[in-house]
Amino acid sequence: MGGTNLLGWMEVNHFDKDGAKFILEVAKNNCGLVLPGCQPVYNPMYGQWLYKKKKMYEDLAKWMPEFHKTGAKLFVQLTAGFGRSFTISEMMETLYTNKALRLLDVNLLWISTRLQPHPARLRTAGQIKFLPGDD
Repeated sequence: MGGTNLLGWMEVNHFDKDGAKFILEVAKNNCGLVLPGCQPVYNPMYGQWLYKKKKMYEDLAKWMPEFHKTGAKLFVQLTAGFGRSFTISEMMETLYTNKALRLLDVNLLWISTRLQPHPARLRTAGQIKFLPGDD
């Protein structure tokens, strides 16, 4: 189950009582794992850090014992910004459709995600002969 926020962030960060009520009801009806909407660690709408909202966590702490009684598990996905709630804004569309910026796009695949220097080199998409999953 997913898509319902427990810690509201589109408004000023708060414990969402209506969301918690819904999540608790779902947990009472044999839902083993509840995945509420993702929570940004930094609120991009108002420039607030999630961890600084102490009252929100105090309200959450009061609610959690009731949730634990159901036997269900709760997984809260943290995200760096808008996460999967992100929509393409007019500004993003302008950047994407800018012909000058599109010329700068070089279709490269970096083989390693390590920060240290790696013997793997940058390759263009045309140089890659096989990708996992291509059978």
